[in-house]
Amino acid sequence: MQIYQPTITGSIVANGRLLQPEVGTATLDFGSVPGTNIATASINTSNVNNESNINIYIMSTSSLDHSIGDHQVLALYSKVIPTNVVNNTSFDITCITDLRLTGQFKVKYNIIN
Repeated sequence: MQIYQPTITGSIVANGRLLQPEVGTATLDFGSVPGTNIATASINTSNVNNESNINIYIMSTSSLDHSIGDHQVLALYSKVIPTNVVNNTSFDITCITDLRLTGQFKVKYNIIN
């Protein structure tokens, strides 16, 4: 049996609006020893407002300080959320975890208005 797998290309249209997401990456820095359980990265962009849909993902890649496996463990034991949205200016990416961490982790975000 052949399984149909659609291919999506181009832009997304929803409710008559053209949606073109902004995509970017950021680095969360938990600092040096003894570390912390909260890290924040600021993103400057004019493409954000209080109504924006901001999605953030911990990347499955290595960083300067951590392996792919470390990133996967962080994804299991943390919450990564957008905070401090300033319309047409910036927002913060905040990671809160039960773990005490050091060093840098990579995240990816997209914004849809």
